[in-house]
Amino acid sequence: LGLSAARLAGSGIGIGIQAKGTAVIHQRDRQPHNNLELFSNAPITRLEHYRALGANAAAYALGEMPEPIVVPQRGEAMGSRYHARVALIYAIETGLTEAGAAPEEVDVVLTGAQ
Repeated sequence: LGLSAARLAGSGIGIGIQAKGTAVIHQRDRQPHNNLELFSNAPITRLEHYRALGANAAAYALGEMPEPIVVPQRGEAMGSRYHARVALIYAIETGLTEAGAAPEEVDVVLTGAQ
């Protein structure tokens, strides 16, 4: 998802976010698993981490090399309740995809946000 976004972006930098919260910053000329940054611990990733991810993506687009965002953890395991939710979200998300389909551009309009 992030690589597709990077290939579509004029800057060559893209952010991909899955329904389960995993996020990645990618660059258009990199291999699929060779991303710039990855947030894979969605249950402990907070809004400020996602905001910093956006700021880092902007910095990469400007040719800078920012410090990667670190999501602090204390070795906590993901709870079994979380795994069940992720499995369901993943099943729904992948069930809505079409193999080989081209990326689609969407316009997002936020209303009522402050």
